[in-house]
Amino acid sequence: MPIKNMSWIDINVWIKENINFLRDSVIDNIYGFKDSLVLRLRSRDGEKRLLLSKPGFYIFLSPETIFDKKDLSFEENFVLLLRRYVRDCKIRDVRQQPCERIVEIEILCRDSRYTLTIELIPRGVIVLRDENNKIKALNRSLKTKDRALKINSLYIYPPKNINIYCEKDLKKLIENFRKGYDLVRGLVVGLGLPPETAEEYIYRNKLDKNIDPKKMSGEEIIRLINDLRRFIDEIIQNPKPCVIYDQNKKASEYYVYQPSSKKDICITKESFNDVLKEYYVSKIRSFVEEDQMINEYIRLKDQLTQDLERISRELENMIKTKDLIDHNYHIFEKIFSCYKDLLKEKGEKISCPEKDEIECVYRVDRGRLKITCGEISFELDLLRDFRDNYIEISRKISQLERGIEKIKENINDLERKIMERKIELEKLRQISEIKRSREIEWFERFHWIITSEGFLAIGGRDIDQNEMLVRKYLEKEDLFFHADIHGGSVFILKKGSQAGERSIAETAHLAGCYSKAWSAGYGSIDVFYVKGEQVSKTPPSGEYLPKGSFMIYGEKRWVKNVKLLLGIGVEIIDDKYPRVIVGDPELIRSRAKIYAIISPGEESPKNVAEKIFEKWIEKHKELEIMLRSLDLEEIIKKIPGRSRVIFIS
Repeated sequence: MPIKNMSWIDINVWIKENINFLRDSVIDNIYGFKDSLVLRLRSRDGEKRLLLSKPGFYIFLSPETIFDKKDLSFEENFVLLLRRYVRDCKIRDVRQQPCERIVEIEILCRDSRYTLTIELIPRGVIVLRDENNKIKALNRSLKTKDRALKINSLYIYPPKNINIYCEKDLKKLIENFRKGYDLVRGLVVGLGLPPETAEEYIYRNKLDKNIDPKKMSGEEIIRLINDLRRFIDEIIQNPKPCVIYDQNKKASEYYVYQPSSKKDICITKESFNDVLKEYYVSKIRSFVEEDQMINEYIRLKDQLTQDLERISRELENMIKTKDLIDHNYHIFEKIFSCYKDLLKEKGEKISCPEKDEIECVYRVDRGRLKITCGEISFELDLLRDFRDNYIEISRKISQLERGIEKIKENINDLERKIMERKIELEKLRQISEIKRSREIEWFERFHWIITSEGFLAIGGRDIDQNEMLVRKYLEKEDLFFHADIHGGSVFILKKGSQAGERSIAETAHLAGCYSKAWSAGYGSIDVFYVKGEQVSKTPPSGEYLPKGSFMIYGEKRWVKNVKLLLGIGVEIIDDKYPRVIVGDPELIRSRAKIYAIISPGEESPKNVAEKIFEKWIEKHKELEIMLRSLDLEEIIKKIPGRSRVIFIS
């Protein structure tokens, strides 16, 4: 059974139930879990709970014990952006977009206000926007016919559907309700009632599901609408949450009310949040196996299959009708003519048979001749000629046959999409497994290289890391490298006093590339190096060393004319795990499975990284899964500044 998603009624009840905890709580920390967002909240009285949300599915509160910390993601761009903007900030309020499956969390952060919008609709997103409605963080970019969402664009709400609880215009509601081809569709599609709620209302009131909304009068529909509003009010104001368990004693269904048809098996719970927690926690670790898109395709396929069965039955009946008429054409034509004359000559005494020799029964109703011949029933329009009626039957047969072919095409198309999506999900599963399984070495938070002689060199990505490297990692037997220009990465060649010229040259190469010389557009730069014991953070008496500056004592040694060409490649660890490496082009060419070479230029690091990544995917399909397990941001961070691509393998 597909995983259930929360309805707009569920959201309404959940917010009212939990608003006291949520309001004024502090966002202690922010994590990712697969494609879910996890906020750790601390309430006014110090209680800590996790707020879990997944676009298109759920939002609920849970104890922290739901996860092992190793399961949570810390470094996804979306999570990092949220931490940057709203970590340690206070939730002012939580509200629902009226009658929509959209939750909005208003956040007060020092002098700024943000709104975290969680869309629980199909293909929904999670968006953080500022007071000017500008998107500051987004879990994924989105482009549909109705809206386009990306960082720094203005947020646009998804299109609204008419909803019985919020729409006041009765005329609109009546028109929309009549679009449904039966009562259930009229309530769900026309009036915005959640499907299970519509079923419950019909069951409680012993209504016929097959009622045609088009045949209901305006007064009947208005009475229905008013009664439905009372029914929804009762649910929202007096919820009775409950859970149904399967044979394995796991939550398989949940309701915000006690369903009449299942009241003996739906176990009542104290709070609706407890119901949500019990239902979703048992499934949350398998959400990768479920997929909203596949579920939607399956739903559409099931609906089309039902339509196909219905139309096929209609076609079968029409063909039987035509065959019956073909074999008894003159009998039907004669009796039809009699009833047609009877309709014209209202004052005359004309007697027409109610039954004929082939056991067909005839009855006139509002200008139509209704004919029943055993299991076959059909109607003929007495205002038209018999021949025209016959042609109309043939036309309907052709129309139904075309309709069936179209439905079959659509079903095949959906089956193709389901298969493609399953293949895509399997790729995502493999990508996730690679990401989860690869161990990140401690030095990978810095710029780094393993030289061709096997020595480790590490460099600072920024001024803070430069400081850290010297204070924490620089030892006497190490070598300290820096380009002969103000501004750039400090590099340390660990145990460099034992290294050969090749390792020294390869480390100097990185020190040159990750210096201001790259941004300045130099073709080459000199790099000096000294022993670790020659470097100090202690200034001469009476002087001050600003952050990122160091005192160098004694003689400097030089690597002259370091060419600013940087190799960026992907090496495969243990034939399983990809890792981005950088360095001298010759070293990268010998070590990487695929690589590119860049030099100072005019394109932004992001554009260069995307160009390289796309070309790698295009040229190396056999490595696609491994490549997609890489974080594009890591490639961007490896690019020293504005660049141009020289070569892509």
